[in-house]
Amino acid sequence: MSNPQKYGPDFRERAVRLVFESRQPEESVKQAAYRVGTNLGANPGTVYNWAKAARTKPSSVSSPDSDPVARLAEVEAENAELRRANEILRLASTFFAAELDGQTVHSGATRRKKSLR
Repeated sequence: MSNPQKYGPDFRERAVRLVFESRQPEESVKQAAYRVGTNLGANPGTVYNWAKAARTKPSSVSSPDSDPVARLAEVEAENAELRRANEILRLASTFFAAELDGQTVHSGATRRKKSLR
């Protein structure tokens, strides 16, 4: 049986964010982690391990030193993906709305169904 975790994920994320945000230019990550851990009442070594792990793996916690050019490229790629998804949804809603109205959709153009008499 595993040991229950003493600190939840929200606490960990907040502690790591505090380490990177409050770190002074002349201060190492280890020193900042020990200061933050002591202030939060957590084991400073544990906070340092969390900060070290966050530095080596990509996560939602980013240091203030993160590259704005890379972030911009990431946001632009996400924007392009969302625009494509919106276009697909717009075309699908047009298609299904036309079917409900009794129209047939061909290659983006709508035509009335010919009634069989």
